[in-house]
Amino acid sequence: KRLFLTCFGRCYMLDRLIDTLSNLNALSPTHTEDFEKTLSDIASQNDPDCIGKLVKFFRDDAKYDELMFSIIHTIEVFEDVTYTREIQKSLPTLWAQSPKWAMILHVRILNSPSTLDAYITQVSETSVVERHAIYKTLQAVESKWPEFSGRCKLIIDRLAIL
Repeated sequence: KRLFLTCFGRCYMLDRLIDTLSNLNALSPTHTEDFEKTLSDIASQNDPDCIGKLVKFFRDDAKYDELMFSIIHTIEVFEDVTYTREIQKSLPTLWAQSPKWAMILHVRILNSPSTLDAYITQVSETSVVERHAIYKTLQAVESKWPEFSGRCKLIIDRLAIL
């Protein structure tokens, strides 16, 4: 019973903080401090569910890229396995709404050997829809940043095996 109440309280708090962030997201630059503070409060929850909830804030037309990078820094604090699993689960929605930020997240993943290893390992647990989004994202990354071609191919080859 206590575990349920603890989880319920944590989930409720995270949802409240996400709602607060939603209300700040479209506001002027004077609210960036509040946005950053709320992100910090979200990070302090140490709840992997925040990753999927936060990627919904990425927008290619965002006025303030620094806020998008603050979201990236918040979600990158999780262990590689948790981070990559949640990114892959969120990728179909992220790719549809914000291909630019989906690609930026993947470039960061490709730049970290341990995160890349976790990503490749996690691919075998993804759904068909997630695999399709991974494939499209990696094709776009490869097209825009050819220097990542080899690392993209590692994942694409793994997708072909599945």
